[in-house]
Amino acid sequence: MASALALLLAISAGLGGTLVQASRAQAEARAAQSERDAAQRELRYAEGSEAFMRFILSERSSKPFTTAALLARADALVDTQYRQDAELRARLQILVANLMAEQRNYKGARLVLERVSMSARQTQSRALLAEVECRLAELDAASGAAQAGEGRFDAAMRTLSEDARDDAAALVTCYRGRASVNARKLRPQAALDDAQAALRLIGTPRPAQVQTVVALQMTRAAAQVATGQVGPAIETYEQQLRVAESGTSGLGVMGSVI
Repeated sequence: MASALALLLAISAGLGGTLVQASRAQAEARAAQSERDAAQRELRYAEGSEAFMRFILSERSSKPFTTAALLARADALVDTQYRQDAELRARLQILVANLMAEQRNYKGARLVLERVSMSARQTQSRALLAEVECRLAELDAASGAAQAGEGRFDAAMRTLSEDARDDAAALVTCYRGRASVNARKLRPQAALDDAQAALRLIGTPRPAQVQTVVALQMTRAAAQVATGQVGPAIETYEQQLRVAESGTSGLGVMGSVI
């Protein structure tokens, strides 16, 4: 009986170890698949953006296009050119909306983002939906509805997790937007907290993230000055100068999860 009990315990221990290893292998496989899917989405977006912008600029005319005219043309074509791919359509619509907002065409940007919301719902991607909500929150603040915008930020960010790559990327968008709003509303500590949270999530930036990191670092430095952290602010500005002079992208902080 003692031998049988010992054998049973050994089998149980071995089985337990095998199950743990199998569970770990499955988790690693799921993580690898998630990374692969994210990389494929990024490649599709990069290729789609390039093809889309080339198509927008392809029309021949004796008159030069204005920026507003190009964006209006882009907005009109997104739905038809990418109607079979809801996620890519949504991301290109976000690109158009961002460019409209940079031209201070907030009304046009909002109309595009409202259509993005419909595209995002077709994908059932919580990260994409949250990103749309955070961009709408920025527009709320820009148009004077800051309180409504803050509610959008909070609701969107509650749905996201730092552990998922797509969620983390959406969180960066939300933190960056909220940091900008807090800076405009003269809440420097809140702006500093959000900028640093976004930088932590980015870690060492990929080439496509360098512009985002520069903007975050500038927000961070201004907030440091406003909160009396002049020394750290000078260090941040000097770091940006070194990066600009060297042409490198060494702008991040440790701990990348994207």
